[in-house]
Amino acid sequence: AAKVTGEAASKAADMRGVAKTSTAAAKRELEAAQKSIAAVQSSIASLRSEQTSTQEELDKTFFLNFDKKGKLSKTIDGLKADVKLKNKDLDRAYKAEEDADKVVQKQLANEDKVDKAAAKVTGEAEAAADKLVSTAEKSNDGALKEAKKKAAAALKAAEDQAKTLEKAAKKAAS
Repeated sequence: AAKVTGEAASKAADMRGVAKTSTAAAKRELEAAQKSIAAVQSSIASLRSEQTSTQEELDKTFFLNFDKKGKLSKTIDGLKADVKLKNKDLDRAYKAEEDADKVVQKQLANEDKVDKAAAKVTGEAEAAADKLVSTAEKSNDGALKEAKKKAAAALKAAEDQAKTLEKAAKKAAS
């Protein structure tokens, strides 16, 4: 009985372990996606800050300084293009986060299902072990009753034989 419940407990622990490992991996993916979002947002903020400072410098530049104004305008255009690309990266990062969150939710639901299945396996094993113990006890009780019957029969036979011998001894003594 202990072997049956031990094996079931081991199987249940294995099932739960696999589910928890999968959930942990999904959570790590979600955290990575969130870190990616933070990094892209930081990069966008940096580019926008640089764009703002460049725009301020352009606004302060003397209007006849065409060379400097041209360079600053090109720099601003490049920064705007970089921000546009980073915004696309940000959209992809949000999508990855959303997908990772869905996977985490599925894994958590799966973990609950596995936990219920593991509890069922353990419960079934305990029921089987109880049945084995009950069957063994019944078998033991039956064997004990049979042994008592045989012992009683042997005792009765011995008593009968003793009475017969006692009668014979009395007869012989008379």
